[in-house]
Amino acid sequence: MIPHYNNPRALLRAVESVRGQTLPPSGIVIVDDASTTSESHAMLDDLEADPRGGIQVLRFHRNRGPSAARNAGWDRLDTDYVAFLDSDDTWDRRKLEVQIAAMRDGSAEVSAHRCEVIGSRGGKRDLAPERPITRVRTRDLLFKSRFSTPSVIVTSKVVERFPEDMRYCEDLDLWLRLAASYDGILLLPQTLGYLHKAAFGAAGLSADLEAMEEGQRVALRRCRERGDVTESTYRLAVLFGRIRYVRRIALARVRGRAQRSPRNAR
Repeated sequence: MIPHYNNPRALLRAVESVRGQTLPPSGIVIVDDASTTSESHAMLDDLEADPRGGIQVLRFHRNRGPSAARNAGWDRLDTDYVAFLDSDDTWDRRKLEVQIAAMRDGSAEVSAHRCEVIGSRGGKRDLAPERPITRVRTRDLLFKSRFSTPSVIVTSKVVERFPEDMRYCEDLDLWLRLAASYDGILLLPQTLGYLHKAAFGAAGLSADLEAMEEGQRVALRRCRERGDVTESTYRLAVLFGRIRYVRRIALARVRGRAQRSPRNAR
């Protein structure tokens, strides 16, 4: 399922990466989170009317955020597996084939894989390192981002959903709950997804970084309140997150100054 908001060209790229899978999906659900541009509306109409079929489009009348969009698409799919993809990202053509086979072999309810950040470079690398498949536990998620949302597949047995009261780090909140409930999250070593995103600070201010840091604290606090981590581990994770936030703010400012320099303006 693919949430979308005012990004029609990227959405088409994402959809084509799904349609190009060596293991074709049984269907694609796009949830439009109240896009406002005529280009977005036209693209959604075209995708919905595509003669190849297989695409459902759900349209929100007001913007409800990524969690609500993902949950709506998730609930619409009546399939054994549900795979998440953001509208500005893409999959490797063998993603579904490789990942679902690994889940069946490992009897896993939740799995993920590595992704490459492409940014503005546009190139891709075919990475399939000779490393074992591992299981990511709750503690592993406290101190480092192990995978991205477009890498995740869940089975129909998963009943948890994204928290709709969060707009930042809502995915971390869900992954922490799933890791605790389903004997960890299966992590494949292959790079099977591509994140078409700019580096921190490339697009401007650090307001989003501050909101992300607050969202992370909320996810960690809820994890502690459920009893999935100890108080001491929780406090250490919060401190580590604060240090990482300060570092990202510094990097964002350095990159912002570099972009505004006369040399880059030529």
